[in-house]
Amino acid sequence: MAGIYSARINPVSSQLCYLKVSPLFSNIRESSFQFAIKVRRSYRPWNIVATALQPQNSVHASHFGNKKPSKEVLDIWRNADVVCFDVDSTVCLDEGIDEFAEFCGAGKAVAEWTNKAMSGSIPFEEALGARLSIFKPSLSQLNDFLGKRPPRISPGIAQLIGKLKACNADIYLISGGFRQMIKLDQDGGDFLE
Repeated sequence: MAGIYSARINPVSSQLCYLKVSPLFSNIRESSFQFAIKVRRSYRPWNIVATALQPQNSVHASHFGNKKPSKEVLDIWRNADVVCFDVDSTVCLDEGIDEFAEFCGAGKAVAEWTNKAMSGSIPFEEALGARLSIFKPSLSQLNDFLGKRPPRISPGIAQLIGKLKACNADIYLISGGFRQMIKLDQDGGDFLE
């Protein structure tokens, strides 16, 4: 793990907010492009953990020799009330939209736009629109892709989420990708099975 930060904040009122991407494609339902952030109702401050597995301009996380976390890092994880994970290339091994584009025959061109977006040189909405306009996916293509090539989960992530849930931490998966690529558990909470 390249970086871990801990913060304590006071929660805001409970509501569900959506960021809508302009309707670029008539063949995919608009709800596929809604991104939600849910804030829980609570009267005590949260201990929030934010992690970076591979910060920009760094070597791949697997190249680090320190596989065993320090006591300080373990304490941060144990005391977290809320943990947010990025989905693509963190919870899942791959960038979902790149894999989907490859499945549809436009992998290289879409991957170039993904790299531009990841570097921060292009706003998210512009990069998403450009990538999707390259291969103009349909919902049936997305379902076919997910049936044939389900997301590959990062090793150990299910166990980590299980331990966090056992400590009553709220887990949120954050993605700029398709909602269909994130499976929900039986309670409706965000969790990849």
